[in-house]
Amino acid sequence: MNIVAQLCVQGFTSDKVKEDIPSLLEEFRGRDVFLETRASWNAEERKIYIQVVVEGKNTTDAKEMIYDEVFDAVIASIRALDSIELNIDSCKVVGPE
Repeated sequence: MNIVAQLCVQGFTSDKVKEDIPSLLEEFRGRDVFLETRASWNAEERKIYIQVVVEGKNTTDAKEMIYDEVFDAVIASIRALDSIELNIDSCKVVGPE
């Protein structure tokens, strides 16, 4: 079983954050906890949309770990940081039982 989480990071004042998306994806690849990751910049909303997949079947336990890992990866890779806010929009179990 896997858990898929959708997150968004907001609070950026510079479109230069788009240039850092490849660094963010590289940072995700270096974290063994993530099975899959995606990230994209929405310039109109000034948000990074992120999707991560982790192994597990308990979303309650996974949410804190996902939040911490994604937040650390954003801090480590995005140079155009201001006062950011990270939100988990959804977190659900997928796959055969």
